[in-house]
Amino acid sequence: MKTLKNNLVVVVILSVMLSSTASANPLNDLIKGHLNEATKLIDLFNKSSDETDSLSARVQNAIDGKNAGVYSELRSLTETLNQRFKDNGITLVKLQGLKDSDCALALADTSKSAESLEAIDTCYELRDALGAATDARGATAQGLDLLNNTLSKYVALLEGLDAAKAKAAEEKAAAEEKKVQEEKAAAEAKAAAAKAAAAKAAATKKTTITCIKGKLTKKVTAVKPKCPTGYKVKK
Repeated sequence: MKTLKNNLVVVVILSVMLSSTASANPLNDLIKGHLNEATKLIDLFNKSSDETDSLSARVQNAIDGKNAGVYSELRSLTETLNQRFKDNGITLVKLQGLKDSDCALALADTSKSAESLEAIDTCYELRDALGAATDARGATAQGLDLLNNTLSKYVALLEGLDAAKAKAAEEKAAAEEKKVQEEKAAAEAKAAAAKAAAAKAAATKKTTITCIKGKLTKKVTAVKPKCPTGYKVKK
């Protein structure tokens, strides 16, 4: 009884769709619309696959040349392709669902009318197109895996370059600081040597004094001059 009721529902739906005009086939037109979307989807996946391969080559060239200047651009393009792949995948799932539901109506029509057969043929075309879209999606997925892996290697390279650059800057700063300290130490040593030399010169400098004894006068020159016995320093 339930099966009979379901069949009656299908018949009513088909009757409404097929009886709008004498020559119209709205169910087939609906399925053809899905077919057109599926065909466009194949082109979109194939285009994404080509762009993915091209972008992978660009990223590899950037790695080989250690070129950090194009990272932002390549990352943005990669994110765009990943998002487009996700969006197209959602569309593919939607079309598969529409194919299942709308083609179920077409296959349920056993009248073998021209309209019915046309809709069924279009369903087979849609099935094949969705199969091709699925294959194209798989090829694109493989390309994206390669692209994302290559981009990860690019990121690792850039991180290594940044680390090397930071280390070089640190070593340069350390060398400059060492030079400053060495120059400071040399200046201090030079000043100390000059001070010691001045002290030594002062300690060994000879002076002359005049000594007197009555009417006698005698000059004495020495580091620490002293008057002979009996003489006194003339003031």
